[in-house]
Amino acid sequence: MKDSNIRNDQYLNEESGDLKSMCDEFVDVSEPLVESISEDIKKFMKIQKQRMVPSASAMISAHNSQIKPDVILEHNDVHRIEWTETNATPDILTGESALRLPSLSLPISRVTLTANEETHSNKFTGADKNGLENDFKAFWPIKHGMLNVDDYTSLRACLEDIECIWTRALENDLGIPRAQFVNLNVMLVIPDMFHQRTVKEFIRLLLENMKFRAIIIHQESVCATFGAGVSSACVVDIGAQKISVSCVEEGVCMSDSRICLRYGGDDITAFMTSLLMKNNFPYSEIQIRNRQNDWELAETLKEKYCHLRK
Repeated sequence: MKDSNIRNDQYLNEESGDLKSMCDEFVDVSEPLVESISEDIKKFMKIQKQRMVPSASAMISAHNSQIKPDVILEHNDVHRIEWTETNATPDILTGESALRLPSLSLPISRVTLTANEETHSNKFTGADKNGLENDFKAFWPIKHGMLNVDDYTSLRACLEDIECIWTRALENDLGIPRAQFVNLNVMLVIPDMFHQRTVKEFIRLLLENMKFRAIIIHQESVCATFGAGVSSACVVDIGAQKISVSCVEEGVCMSDSRICLRYGGDDITAFMTSLLMKNNFPYSEIQIRNRQNDWELAETLKEKYCHLRK
C-alpha cells in the first residue's frame, strides 16, 4: 500500500494533492492509440497461431450496454466496507484507516472540489454516514519513488508526514513503542537513483527526530540481490508509480546501467479503466480520480482479470 496521510482541515490549512495524484487526467484512449495496441496484439496472436475473434470490441460494447448493475443494500452486502468513524478520529490518520474515510469515496455530486491553479490540488469535503460534516485532505508524501514536495509547502512538512507514517507503522503494526527507538538500529533502503540532499534529510529524520541509535544505508538493487543470494544480476523493480532497472555486479550497482521510468501499475489501472469506460462498462459512475473506493475496485479488477503475455 502506498504511503498515505490524512489530516483534518481544522489542524492544517495547506492545500493538498489529488486523491490519486498519478491520475491528474484520464489516460488518453484515442483511436490511434487503441489501433496501435490492437495491431500489436494481432501480430502477437498471428505469431502464436491464435485466431482473432472478428468484431470483438463491438460485441463487448454491445453486451455491456445491455447490462444493468444490481443495487445491493449495505446491510446485505457481504463485501461492504468498514468505514472509518469520523466523529472520534484524531487530527491525523494513516494507512488503512485513512483510505477508509467516507469523504474520500463520496459520489462526485456530494464532493466539493476546490482547485488551486498553482498546485492543481483538490480538497475533499462531505458528511459521514452519521451526517457529521468533516473536512479531510489526502497527502501522498512519496510519489514516483521520490519525495512528493510539490503537494507540500516545504520539504520539512513532507518529512513530518513520513515520520508520522513510519512511527505509527512501527507502533501499531510491529508493536515497537517510540520510547524503544533509541535502543534500535535501522537500515534505510534508498532508490538506485537518489538525490544526496534527500538522503541527508532521511538520516536527520531517523537519527535526530525518531532517535534511532544507528543507521546503515544501501541501494535497493543491491539489497535485492543480497536477499536472492546472488552477487550479480539485472534487477527490474515494477512498482505502482515507477519502474527501475539496475545491473549489479559483485555487489556493486553499476551507475551507467540505472534507468528509472515514471510510470507503473497505477498507470495500467487508469488505462484499463479508460478502456472499460470506452466499451460501456456497466458501472458508468466509476470515478477513480476522486473516489478511493472506486480506485480500489479498479485495482481488484486488474489483479483478478489482467495478465501478462510474453
